[in-house]
Amino acid sequence: TTIPFLKDIDINLGVFYPIMIIIVITGTSNAVTSTCEVVGCINAWTISGNSNTITTLQTGSADHEITATLTGSSNTVTIDQTDTASTNVANIVSTTSNGTINVDQCASGC
Repeated sequence: TTIPFLKDIDINLGVFYPIMIIIVITGTSNAVTSTCEVVGCINAWTISGNSNTITTLQTGSADHEITATLTGSSNTVTIDQTDTASTNVANIVSTTSNGTINVDQCASGC
């Protein structure tokens, strides 16, 4: 996992990466792309600011969850959850204007 504002520092999260990914963004014009391909992947986001772009893909065989809290304007969020075996959850609380939220939950090929 690379953290953009730390430039070239690469952090190996080891066994903790599949358990939970927590993203907190405060500011403007940030971009985050997250891909999680394990069972039970949980993403929790808190985004406060304007013109942020968040894209996530969760694939695998079971129990994906995303909780997102958005505040600000012109935020773009794209969530794709692909799972053939169980139920996926997307909880989104948004206080925003001029934003776009796209959630695709499907068995294959979101």
